[in-house]
Amino acid sequence: MIAVSWDEFGGLSQKLQRMAESGSFDCIVAISRGGLVVGRLLSHGLGLPLAVVSAKAYGAGETGTSGRVTVDRKVSFVGDLGRNVLLVDDIADSGATLVAVERFLNEAHRVSVKSAVIFKKKSCKCNVDYAAESGASDWIVMPYELREFRNLKD
Repeated sequence: MIAVSWDEFGGLSQKLQRMAESGSFDCIVAISRGGLVVGRLLSHGLGLPLAVVSAKAYGAGETGTSGRVTVDRKVSFVGDLGRNVLLVDDIADSGATLVAVERFLNEAHRVSVKSAVIFKKKSCKCNVDYAAESGASDWIVMPYELREFRNLKD
C-alpha cells in the first residue's frame, strides 16, 4: 500500500495542473468522490468552473471492483459545460470509471473530453491524457482517505 501525504499530493496536483495548462478547456468535471479534491485544486489553479458527476465502481474502504461502473445521469453544474471539458479523478485503476463517465459526457452533453488523474496505475486499460504519475501497481491511499483505510496495513 502507498500512503500519499498531503505534501506529495500537493506537488502532484501542481504537476497535473502544469500538464493541463497546454489544453483549452471550458470547465472541469470532477468524478465524485475521488476527483473532488483534485477537481477543486485544478479549477482554482486553471481559473475554470467546476462541475461534478457521480460514479461508482466500488465503495468506500473496498479494495476491489466488480468491473461494473454506475454513472449518475446528472452533472451538478450551473450553466453550460461548454465544448471542451477536463475530466478529473484521483486514480485511474482499471480506467473503467473514466471510460464510463467520458461515454456519458459525450452522449448526454456532446462535449470533447480530455482526462487527467494524479495516478495512472499499471492496470489501467484506457488512454489518460494527463497523469502526474504512472505505473504503480500497489493500492494507493490518498491523504483524504486515511480514515477509510485505517484497518489496512503497510
